[in-house]
Amino acid sequence: MENMESIISRHNKNILNTPQTTQEDECNCRTKANCPLSNKCLSTSLIYKANVTTNDDPDGKNYIGLTEGTFKRRYTYCRYNHK
Repeated sequence: MENMESIISRHNKNILNTPQTTQEDECNCRTKANCPLSNKCLSTSLIYKANVTTNDDPDGKNYIGLTEGTFKRRYTYCRYNHK
């Protein structure tokens, strides 16, 4: 059985050696100009607001949502298909 010092040491090593996110890791859109969040679509745990309009209601209604995973996954693959 490991002692507490070695467990904590291994944990700290894992935390400190985790690769940092880079600009490339923040967006994987094919066309960067079409990214809905200015090349940060892979950000996680976001709260967002959108104004949704229809032909019958041109002023629209505000929609506030939150993502558990990445924003891109919520925006693209959600069952409501926010696109």
